[in-house]
Amino acid sequence: GTPAVRVLRLGSGPSFTTPQILDGHDVVLPQGDSPHHLKPSPNRTYEASTVHFEISTPTEAPTTYSYEMQTRTLELRHPLHKRSKKTAAEFTCEMRWALAEDGTAIPVTISHQRGLLLDGSNPMLATCYGAYGVCVDADFRAEYLSLLERGWVLALVHVRGGGELGARWHKAARGACKRVSADDLGVAIRTMHAWGYSAPERTTAQADSAGALALGLLLSTRPELLRAA
Repeated sequence: GTPAVRVLRLGSGPSFTTPQILDGHDVVLPQGDSPHHLKPSPNRTYEASTVHFEISTPTEAPTTYSYEMQTRTLELRHPLHKRSKKTAAEFTCEMRWALAEDGTAIPVTISHQRGLLLDGSNPMLATCYGAYGVCVDADFRAEYLSLLERGWVLALVHVRGGGELGARWHKAARGACKRVSADDLGVAIRTMHAWGYSAPERTTAQADSAGALALGLLLSTRPELLRAA
Protein backbone atom coordinates (compact mmCIF):
# COMPACT_ATOMS: atom_id res chain seq x y z
CA GLY A 1 0.00 0.00 0.00
CA THR A 2 0.89 3.67 0.13
CA PRO A 3 3.46 4.57 2.84
CA ALA A 4 1.98 6.37 5.83
CA VAL A 5 2.92 7.79 9.23
CA ARG A 6 0.90 6.83 12.30
CA VAL A 7 1.46 8.18 15.82
CA LEU A 8 0.65 5.80 18.70
CA ARG A 9 0.29 6.74 22.37
CA LEU A 10 1.61 4.00 24.62
CA GLY A 11 0.61 3.36 28.19
CA SER A 12 3.07 2.03 30.77
CA GLY A 13 3.29 1.62 34.51
CA PRO A 14 2.55 -0.93 37.27
CA SER A 15 -0.74 -1.98 35.63
CA PHE A 16 0.99 -2.97 32.37
CA THR A 17 3.46 -5.84 31.99
CA THR A 18 4.22 -4.58 28.47
CA PRO A 19 3.48 -1.22 26.82
CA GLN A 20 -0.12 -0.92 25.67
CA ILE A 21 -1.41 1.08 22.70
CA LEU A 22 -3.93 3.55 24.14
CA ASP A 23 -4.82 5.45 20.98
CA GLY A 24 -3.31 6.79 17.77
CA HIS A 25 -3.79 9.00 14.74
CA ASP A 26 -2.61 9.11 11.14
CA VAL A 27 -0.54 12.01 9.83
CA VAL A 28 -2.06 13.72 6.78
CA LEU A 29 0.76 13.90 4.20
CA PRO A 30 0.89 16.38 1.29
CA GLN A 31 1.15 13.52 -1.22
CA GLY A 32 -2.12 11.94 -0.08
CA ASP A 33 -2.72 8.61 -1.82
CA SER A 34 -0.43 9.38 -4.77
CA PRO A 35 2.71 7.18 -5.17
CA HIS A 36 5.59 8.19 -2.91
CA HIS A 37 8.41 6.82 -0.77
CA LEU A 38 8.75 7.62 2.92
CA LYS A 39 11.95 7.22 4.94
CA PRO A 40 12.68 8.15 8.58
CA SER A 41 15.24 10.92 9.09
CA PRO A 42 17.58 10.92 12.12
CA ASN A 43 15.48 10.98 15.31
CA ARG A 44 18.09 10.72 18.06
CA THR A 45 16.03 11.64 21.14
CA TYR A 46 13.52 8.98 22.17
CA GLU A 47 11.51 11.35 24.40
CA ALA A 48 11.19 14.06 21.74
CA SER A 49 7.70 15.13 20.70
CA THR A 50 8.86 15.83 17.12
CA VAL A 51 9.60 13.19 14.48
CA HIS A 52 11.46 13.82 11.22
CA PHE A 53 11.06 11.95 7.92
CA GLU A 54 11.73 12.29 4.19
CA ILE A 55 9.26 11.96 1.33
CA SER A 56 10.18 11.53 -2.33
CA THR A 57 8.39 10.45 -5.50
CA PRO A 58 9.72 9.14 -8.83
CA THR A 59 9.58 12.73 -10.12
CA GLU A 60 10.47 14.73 -6.97
CA ALA A 61 13.69 14.63 -4.92
CA PRO A 62 13.52 13.88 -1.17
CA THR A 63 12.02 16.57 1.04
CA THR A 64 12.36 16.57 4.84
CA TYR A 65 9.35 17.17 7.08
CA SER A 66 8.98 17.53 10.85
CA TYR A 67 5.82 16.45 12.64
CA GLU A 68 5.01 17.75 16.13
CA MET A 69 3.06 14.93 17.74
CA GLN A 70 1.50 16.99 20.55
CA THR A 71 0.13 19.80 18.38
CA ARG A 72 -0.27 17.58 15.30
CA THR A 73 1.56 20.11 13.15
CA LEU A 74 3.46 19.15 9.98
CA GLU A 75 6.29 21.48 8.93
CA LEU A 76 8.38 21.49 5.76
CA ARG A 77 12.00 21.56 6.92
CA HIS A 78 14.03 21.39 3.71
CA PRO A 79 12.07 22.66 0.70
CA LEU A 80 12.47 21.14 -2.73
CA HIS A 81 15.46 22.47 -4.59
CA LYS A 82 14.85 24.32 -7.85
CA ARG A 83 15.40 21.25 -10.00
CA SER A 84 12.75 19.27 -8.12
CA LYS A 85 10.20 22.06 -8.48
CA LYS A 86 10.82 21.96 -12.21
CA THR A 87 10.42 18.20 -12.44
CA ALA A 88 7.22 18.32 -10.40
CA ALA A 89 5.79 20.75 -12.93
CA GLU A 90 7.02 18.86 -16.01
CA PHE A 91 6.18 15.29 -15.04
CA THR A 92 3.34 13.35 -13.48
CA CYS A 93 3.22 10.16 -11.45
CA GLU A 94 0.18 7.99 -10.78
CA MET A 95 -0.77 4.48 -9.76
CA ARG A 96 -2.98 2.39 -12.02
CA TRP A 97 -4.12 -1.22 -11.73
CA ALA A 98 -3.79 -4.01 -14.28
CA LEU A 99 -6.14 -6.99 -13.96
CA ALA A 100 -4.52 -10.43 -13.82
CA GLU A 101 -6.23 -13.49 -15.28
CA ASP A 102 -7.26 -14.67 -11.80
CA GLY A 103 -8.95 -11.31 -11.15
CA THR A 104 -6.20 -9.85 -8.96
CA ALA A 105 -5.48 -6.15 -9.46
CA ILE A 106 -1.74 -5.52 -9.97
CA PRO A 107 -0.57 -2.01 -8.96
CA VAL A 108 1.68 -0.15 -11.40
CA THR A 109 3.34 3.19 -10.63
CA ILE A 110 3.64 5.14 -13.89
CA SER A 111 5.70 8.32 -14.45
CA HIS A 112 5.95 10.40 -17.62
CA GLN A 113 5.84 13.90 -19.07
CA ARG A 114 2.63 15.84 -18.58
CA GLY A 115 0.51 15.93 -21.71
CA LEU A 116 1.93 12.67 -23.03
CA LEU A 117 0.08 11.30 -26.06
CA LEU A 118 -1.22 7.81 -25.37
CA ASP A 119 -0.82 6.62 -28.94
CA GLY A 120 1.62 3.74 -28.37
CA SER A 121 4.61 5.66 -29.72
CA ASN A 122 6.44 6.27 -26.44
CA PRO A 123 9.48 4.27 -25.28
CA MET A 124 8.83 2.54 -21.95
CA LEU A 125 10.99 1.01 -19.21
CA ALA A 126 9.28 -1.45 -16.86
CA THR A 127 10.93 -2.40 -13.56
CA CYS A 128 9.97 -5.27 -11.27
CA TYR A 129 11.29 -7.33 -8.37
CA GLY A 130 8.69 -9.52 -6.65
CA ALA A 131 10.77 -11.55 -4.19
CA TYR A 132 11.43 -11.94 -0.45
CA GLY A 133 8.54 -9.62 0.40
CA VAL A 134 10.63 -6.64 -0.75
CA CYS A 135 8.79 -3.59 -2.10
CA VAL A 136 9.66 -1.73 -5.29
CA ASP A 137 9.73 1.76 -3.79
CA ALA A 138 8.28 4.72 -5.68
CA ASP A 139 11.29 6.86 -4.78
CA PHE A 140 13.35 9.46 -6.62
CA ARG A 141 16.26 8.35 -8.81
CA ALA A 142 18.20 11.09 -10.55
CA GLU A 143 19.37 8.78 -13.34
CA TYR A 144 15.78 8.43 -14.57
CA LEU A 145 15.37 12.17 -15.21
CA SER A 146 17.19 11.91 -18.53
CA LEU A 147 14.71 9.26 -19.70
CA LEU A 148 11.69 11.25 -18.56
CA GLU A 149 12.99 14.38 -20.30
CA ARG A 150 13.31 12.41 -23.55
CA GLY A 151 9.72 11.20 -23.43
CA TRP A 152 10.12 7.80 -21.79
CA VAL A 153 7.42 6.19 -19.68
CA LEU A 154 8.76 4.65 -16.45
CA ALA A 155 6.64 1.88 -14.95
CA LEU A 156 7.23 0.23 -11.57
CA VAL A 157 5.31 -3.04 -11.65
CA HIS A 158 4.50 -4.21 -8.12
CA VAL A 159 4.15 -7.91 -8.89
CA ARG A 160 3.15 -10.53 -6.37
CA GLY A 161 6.08 -11.95 -4.44
CA GLY A 162 6.97 -8.49 -3.17
CA GLY A 163 5.64 -6.92 0.00
CA GLU A 164 3.63 -4.01 -1.36
CA LEU A 165 0.28 -5.40 -0.23
CA GLY A 166 1.36 -7.41 2.80
CA ALA A 167 2.26 -10.99 3.65
CA ARG A 168 -0.42 -12.56 1.45
CA TRP A 169 0.96 -10.64 -1.56
CA HIS A 170 4.38 -12.13 -0.85
CA LYS A 171 3.16 -15.70 -0.30
CA ALA A 172 1.09 -15.66 -3.50
CA ALA A 173 4.27 -15.88 -5.63
CA ARG A 174 6.90 -17.86 -3.77
CA GLY A 175 8.23 -21.37 -4.14
CA ALA A 176 6.12 -23.40 -6.57
CA CYS A 177 3.97 -20.32 -7.24
CA LYS A 178 6.88 -18.20 -8.50
CA ARG A 179 5.44 -18.12 -12.01
CA VAL A 180 2.77 -15.74 -10.70
CA SER A 181 5.36 -12.93 -10.56
CA ALA A 182 6.14 -13.35 -14.26
CA ASP A 183 2.45 -13.56 -15.15
CA ASP A 184 1.80 -10.31 -13.24
CA LEU A 185 4.63 -8.57 -15.07
CA GLY A 186 3.33 -9.79 -18.41
CA VAL A 187 -0.26 -8.70 -17.81
CA ALA A 188 0.91 -5.29 -16.58
CA ILE A 189 2.99 -4.71 -19.71
CA ARG A 190 0.17 -5.88 -22.00
CA THR A 191 -2.27 -3.62 -20.18
CA MET A 192 0.01 -0.60 -20.49
CA HIS A 193 0.28 -1.28 -24.22
CA ALA A 194 -3.53 -1.41 -24.39
CA TRP A 195 -3.72 1.91 -22.51
CA GLY A 196 -1.48 3.46 -25.18
CA TYR A 197 1.62 4.17 -23.11
CA SER A 198 3.88 2.21 -25.44
CA ALA A 199 4.08 -0.78 -27.80
CA PRO A 200 6.09 -4.04 -27.72
CA GLU A 201 8.71 -2.78 -30.17
CA ARG A 202 9.35 0.26 -27.92
CA THR A 203 9.31 -1.50 -24.53
CA THR A 204 12.19 -2.68 -22.40
CA ALA A 205 12.29 -4.11 -18.87
CA GLN A 206 14.80 -4.45 -16.08
CA ALA A 207 15.14 -6.45 -12.87
CA ASP A 208 18.08 -7.41 -10.70
CA SER A 209 18.99 -10.19 -8.31
CA ALA A 210 15.97 -12.38 -7.49
CA GLY A 211 13.75 -10.11 -9.55
CA ALA A 212 15.41 -11.52 -12.67
CA LEU A 213 13.50 -14.79 -12.11
CA ALA A 214 10.23 -13.11 -13.06
CA LEU A 215 11.72 -11.19 -15.96
CA GLY A 216 13.66 -14.19 -17.26
CA LEU A 217 10.55 -16.37 -17.24
CA LEU A 218 8.59 -13.68 -19.07
CA LEU A 219 11.30 -13.46 -21.72
CA SER A 220 11.13 -17.24 -22.18
CA THR A 221 7.36 -17.45 -22.43
CA ARG A 222 6.23 -14.10 -23.89
CA PRO A 223 9.25 -12.59 -25.71
CA GLU A 224 6.93 -10.70 -28.08
CA LEU A 225 6.04 -8.24 -25.28
CA LEU A 226 9.52 -6.67 -25.15
CA ARG A 227 12.16 -5.31 -27.48
CA ALA A 228 14.99 -5.56 -24.93
CA ALA A 229 15.73 -6.42 -21.31
